[in-house]
Amino acid sequence: MRLVDALAALSTESFLALSRKRGVVFDEQKRITPVEQAARQLVTPKELAYGKSISPEMRRALSSFAAEPQGVARESIGGAIVPLVEAGLVFAAARDSARFVMPSTYRLQCPPSGADDPRSLRLLLPHLDEESLQALTAHHLGRLPAIPRLLLLGDLLDKLESRKVVEQTVHTLGPKERALLLAIEARGGEVDPAELLDLAGEPRRYANPTGTGQASSRRSPAYPLLRAGLLFPFGKDAYTIPTEVASVIGKDRRARAATMRAHVRERVASQDLTPQRARFADDPGATTIALLAILKAEGVSLSQEVSAPRTVLKKAGRTLGLEAHAVELLAALARADGLATAAIPIKDIGFRLARMWRRGGAWDESRTEPDSLRAQQRFARISTPTMALVSAVIELLSEVESTRFALVEDVVAAALTDLRASSAAQKLARARRRDRELFEASPEVVVRKVIDQTLPTLGLIDRGQGEDGPVLRLSAQGRKWLQQSDVARPALVPKKHASFAEQARLSISFDAPISHVLALADFTTLHPMREKVVAHFELETIERGYERSIDVADMRARILRVSDSMDEKVEALFARVSAARVRCEWQPASAFVYVSDRSVRDAFLSDDLGASLVFSDSPKEGLLVRAGVSIARIERILRRLGGELVVRRDS
Repeated sequence: MRLVDALAALSTESFLALSRKRGVVFDEQKRITPVEQAARQLVTPKELAYGKSISPEMRRALSSFAAEPQGVARESIGGAIVPLVEAGLVFAAARDSARFVMPSTYRLQCPPSGADDPRSLRLLLPHLDEESLQALTAHHLGRLPAIPRLLLLGDLLDKLESRKVVEQTVHTLGPKERALLLAIEARGGEVDPAELLDLAGEPRRYANPTGTGQASSRRSPAYPLLRAGLLFPFGKDAYTIPTEVASVIGKDRRARAATMRAHVRERVASQDLTPQRARFADDPGATTIALLAILKAEGVSLSQEVSAPRTVLKKAGRTLGLEAHAVELLAALARADGLATAAIPIKDIGFRLARMWRRGGAWDESRTEPDSLRAQQRFARISTPTMALVSAVIELLSEVESTRFALVEDVVAAALTDLRASSAAQKLARARRRDRELFEASPEVVVRKVIDQTLPTLGLIDRGQGEDGPVLRLSAQGRKWLQQSDVARPALVPKKHASFAEQARLSISFDAPISHVLALADFTTLHPMREKVVAHFELETIERGYERSIDVADMRARILRVSDSMDEKVEALFARVSAARVRCEWQPASAFVYVSDRSVRDAFLSDDLGASLVFSDSPKEGLLVRAGVSIARIERILRRLGGELVVRRDS
């Protein structure tokens, strides 16, 4: 959505209210419309210019909107959407009032996060140099409009993200350029300059050994692709096809590549590899909720800028019986998707985690240190072949019949012989030259990490041990999650999703909203089950809630938000903890007046005016003055009663 279109869709009252709030000044002498004048003045909102000063919830909501060109469902953001709407950062979608969209100009200004695809147009477009930007603008807009750069980039992003525009642009390419584009996409969508020239069938005629920047020359076979926005520079020594473009041009190639995996399908069809005992996939939703609850109980907030302490993650892993890689994977994906504050039901967590993993920005199996937020900033844009290898594995498993198993060794071999993996070894070698300790040594290690660690943790595969070795298949829920693009769900209605099945044990269904369940983590312990989450209430956990300034009324309200009734044993625990506490009341005061004469103090408290200015239960040594009372008023009363006020000031 263009910013101009978003403002034009507002009602007159809403547009004028937003303009007044943001200090927009209209000039009737200008030839452009008021909407265009407002767009030029609103191009850089202060909330995006000073992002560190906003709340973590609002920052997570901004990341979600920035990564979704088609917008985000209202119920999946929760209360964080209110300040965004009031600030004019997001607007209701034209065809679906339940979805809100952030204008493309604002999306470009949001910092990258784990919710982004590293090769998305949103992250590639701002890095274009001025010459390339002018060529791209001339190709798609016909002229270079006299508008701010950010507004121009937003208009280009809105146009280039359109599937129809990409299809039309590819259709107008010449045969040579189209073949080059298809060849790049078939090899994972990313090449270095030398590979680019080799694919074009031209000699290496450039003096620069790395070829950096040479592809932008008009003599380069890649120039028409760069000018059309079908190919972008990526880092210092690579060129990549944006994900939005790859999804269009790779459709036919994926259909042809299916023949390369025929031997796997034939073996699966000819032999029954079903193991005697299979380990079926578990929904990661309950485990993720329990992990987030442990982190919250430990006082850890999953911030976009800071990763969770490893000591806390190790402790959570021991509590939940998870390996270290599984805990770090779930924490990284949950942080990138903002699940800690999401209002979606628990049953949608699995899909959200799978979608976030497939984007590739929050987790990279090629790194020995997978959590990208722990890596130094200079490594953030280093290219790896992980996404190409993951796509090869997923497409292969998707083609296997849903009831059949395939040998792990066959899947690994087929993924490594896929055309997209042809340059995987070179990419890893190039990355390891930057830092040998940060990246894996071979593509096979990456593929096996995907199969042995990531897919089981996310509940995407069923596994077993066959006669010829380990076997696997996509789980039923995994097929569903990998095929769907979004969760279309009506707004959450107030409904109870839990009940006390046993004393002091609350059984919570997967229909309960995440935010409501995590609200219990401050004073309970959550345990994941196969089809539910169980909250255990104990004296120690309720004491922990008291230490965090949560009173009984608040605890009871949080329970009744998901449950239809209270439990007698829980009420007894509340009463026991309350009785053991000494009630202390906070009263704001402005000063303490020391009065050595007891008769003057008693006279002050007996005076009608004086008694209203101090606390009746003041200490015996003097008077505790209420907040907001001036020194002059106290001094006048003391003089009337025979006293004298001396003010001591610290030097």
